[in-house]
Amino acid sequence: MSDSDRFSKRIKLLRPLIFCIAAAAVFIAAGLAGRFVAEKQNPISEDSHQAARSDENLVVDDNKTITVGDKEYAIKENIETVLVIGVDSPDIQEKVDSYMNTEQADFNMLIVIDHDNKSYTSLALNRDTMTRIPALGVDGVLSYWKDGQLALAHTYGTGREDSCINQVWAVSELLFGEKIDHYISLSMPAIGLANDAVGGVTVTIEDDFSKVDKTLKQGEKIKLNAKQAENFVRQRKNMGEQSNLNRMKRQQTYMSEWKKLAVKKLNGENTFLFKLLGMVSDYMVSDMSANKLSELSNNLSQYTDNGIIDTKGEAKKGKEFIEYYVDEDDLRDIVLELYYDEITQNSTPIPNY
Repeated sequence: MSDSDRFSKRIKLLRPLIFCIAAAAVFIAAGLAGRFVAEKQNPISEDSHQAARSDENLVVDDNKTITVGDKEYAIKENIETVLVIGVDSPDIQEKVDSYMNTEQADFNMLIVIDHDNKSYTSLALNRDTMTRIPALGVDGVLSYWKDGQLALAHTYGTGREDSCINQVWAVSELLFGEKIDHYISLSMPAIGLANDAVGGVTVTIEDDFSKVDKTLKQGEKIKLNAKQAENFVRQRKNMGEQSNLNRMKRQQTYMSEWKKLAVKKLNGENTFLFKLLGMVSDYMVSDMSANKLSELSNNLSQYTDNGIIDTKGEAKKGKEFIEYYVDEDDLRDIVLELYYDEITQNSTPIPNY
């Protein structure tokens, strides 16, 4: 095999991860950047996750099945999950000298990979979702659970790996204690860098940005520069709709358009991938090793993308901030769809090895 053929094959394997960059305004490309990080980050510890949520409608049996109403489900044994976190930080995610920081997780998307069905599904979670979040004490150890916005879980910890793990715990808690295997965290400068790497993403401005960025004129179609792209993806304050729901719609629109441009770049420019990785690598924190990322990219290159699922719920004005209350019946159905298979009369529960 020639060097050119080897390079083309490598690009093909990596392409699905690059497509997913859009998922945090830069999704798994940041994970790919982790291939160049020599030190393996701290893994997520199952033992340290003390989930506290209880649900009388979800009854878990010892043989890895659950009962919901009059139906029984078996947990999928061959799924893998990655939480993509977009951190509201204007720079590199620096480690602070205490176990409290100011960086919130403004973007949370869980990627659920089903290796048996060779497919993956993305679950978008509203950062304003009211749930139980783990609070760390002065020694960095889990102290207690408190009610709060999902985004605030990341503010516990030093702002690096421990904050990401705390965010993983909070999302797992929201999803009735289901396991999350890995995380990729990106700070906001990655948005503009990824935008410029594809020559600028073109979108129609549907919201009123007049108080935050006068160059984003409502009703116009605009090719975004780096700063405009960051505002388009991030802004919600001083705008008509401040509940985060409109922002989530803009993020998904941006992801879709970015992906189209990235495909063209990958097909026409051999150095595009490596340039992009060099741009975003400083703004990423992940627990995945180079070997793990390589395995993941190889799988996704052959799997079907099932798209993005949004949770149903209601946004309300709280005492200080917008609060989003998820429809738990809907969320339970989503968890069952992503994590479980319904057991029929002709099927056998998975044994507990």
